[in-house]
Amino acid sequence: WFLRALNSAGDSFVIDRTTSSPNKFVISSSGNVGIGTTNPGAKLQVGTPGVDGGVRIASFVANQLWDLEPGTNTFNIKNWNGTSLLQFDGINNYAYFNGGNVGIGTTSPSKKLHVYSSGWGEIRLEGTSGAELMLYDNGTRYGELFASDAGLYLKANANVSLNLIDDSGNGIVVK
Repeated sequence: WFLRALNSAGDSFVIDRTTSSPNKFVISSSGNVGIGTTNPGAKLQVGTPGVDGGVRIASFVANQLWDLEPGTNTFNIKNWNGTSLLQFDGINNYAYFNGGNVGIGTTSPSKKLHVYSSGWGEIRLEGTSGAELMLYDNGTRYGELFASDAGLYLKANANVSLNLIDDSGNGIVVK
């Protein structure tokens, strides 16, 4: 292994296996650190864009690893066996959570989607033509709540009763 200056100006520090091998570790004159790149563009850059990258974080527990992997317009967080736990899709602006519950404003979600606020809990659905919340049970659509400039609607689909009940089970049934 060699410790040397990257260039004749001596403004970057390099650790290499040989003087002609690709640089393994660089500290630039601006203080940026590069692993696998000679020109790190941030405080820490791993790999060269378009060539390689990714970060593995190991735990003190056996077989507990987290891989952070950038891809083409995506960013993945994977567990020790390569299963994607979370994927951000930069083209469609989606975030995918594989398995488990998702919490917004809470670190202990009790349902598939759990939104918490210390004030009013609010969820906003908005579209240019209206907004709709569709209700399914095992793939069958039973009803929806939708709104547009024409009004607010609660709809039960064919052969389904619309039941308005209180906590005691008392209420009305609309057929």
